[in-house]
Amino acid sequence: YDLSDEALAHAGKNLDFLNCPVDLRHGELLEGVKNSAQSWDVVFSSFALHHLSSAQKADFLASAYGRLKPNGICLVVDTMRENSEDRSTYLDRYCAWLESRCKSLSHEQLAIVFAHIRAGDFPENQKDFADMATRAGFTRRTEILRYRWHHGWCLSKDEA
Repeated sequence: YDLSDEALAHAGKNLDFLNCPVDLRHGELLEGVKNSAQSWDVVFSSFALHHLSSAQKADFLASAYGRLKPNGICLVVDTMRENSEDRSTYLDRYCAWLESRCKSLSHEQLAIVFAHIRAGDFPENQKDFADMATRAGFTRRTEILRYRWHHGWCLSKDEA
């Protein structure tokens, strides 16, 4: 689920090599997963959950768990705070890091990026995210990649 047709088109091209059915839909992520009557082998979310509140993230994880087939997985790639890091500290450190890395962006472009981040990014810390996944029913929670604040998790639904 994505609200951008352009993003869905790119995702379709990027996933074409898998040579398996891929179901990409236009719509709002949380509502789509919550209200779908379908079940899936994989639910994948990339850099979307950090825009949701903590309650909405928990709702997404519970809904994804409920839509997964036995032995299904939920793959999440997103920003996360360090366990000891509050949101304000995270925002300051993350924006400073981006500024040091994004040398091709103008001051005005960076200001737009930072305004977006400060207004709409609400990443969980790693412990709270893992706890949310546990409460949703996921029995295995494996961090599969990490680069600074960017994390990848594989949440597994064991067969009942």
